[in-house]
Amino acid sequence: METYCGLIKGRPDLENFTGKSAEAVRQDEHLKVVLSNLESILIQPVQEQLEEKSRSLKNGRQVNHAVSFHALKSHMIRLLLSSVPTADVVLKLQRNFLGNPVSNRPDRVVPRKKKAAWASSPQPSSMRWKRG
Repeated sequence: METYCGLIKGRPDLENFTGKSAEAVRQDEHLKVVLSNLESILIQPVQEQLEEKSRSLKNGRQVNHAVSFHALKSHMIRLLLSSVPTADVVLKLQRNFLGNPVSNRPDRVVPRKKKAAWASSPQPSSMRWKRG
């Protein structure tokens, strides 16, 4: 659940809202959840294809979620309101997902950069600039 909430907050730029009112923020949050759920549904068959194709590879392939989410976000109006058949839009999106996979490297460990000791703690009052 925490990982999902992190994805919802991080990937769709949750701090960038379309309005300043509480209602606009609420609508944006709900839309991002809907988009994320729709993305999960649309990438499932693509993910299965990628897994099948990459069985012989050392590292499997998976759908690039950043690409899939932003492609879906930019095609959402076309998907819902266009005269183009929904199946055609979905097929185009899935081809896009299939064309931009990333390697699945489950054992990869990327060390975090440590912050300097002075940067992570507040300065003592004796070191702050004084007015006057």
